[in-house]
Amino acid sequence: WQPECFANSETAVGVAVLDGDTARDESVRMKFRCSGHLLEWRRRWPMLRSMILEHAPDIIGLQEVDLTPNGRNLSSAAHDEEIHRDLSEAGYEGGFTCKRG
Repeated sequence: WQPECFANSETAVGVAVLDGDTARDESVRMKFRCSGHLLEWRRRWPMLRSMILEHAPDIIGLQEVDLTPNGRNLSSAAHDEEIHRDLSEAGYEGGFTCKRG
């Protein structure tokens, strides 16, 4: 079964964005084998955005996005508004929700 709005979809992209607290965690950075500044949002988002738009998917799924204050983690800067703005400018529509459970 496929929802009607996705019936003609041909491509989808899923990206684990890596939330800010995780990117700052020393044990996580060691897994990526790179220095912390390479995982900073101002560096990662332009590359992720470019990769997503290069593939021009019909559906985009993002994980580990730092949300505005109604999100679970208030210690990280929120990125959902920037992502929404950039993808809206590229012609996409969508929204964000917190993981349940």
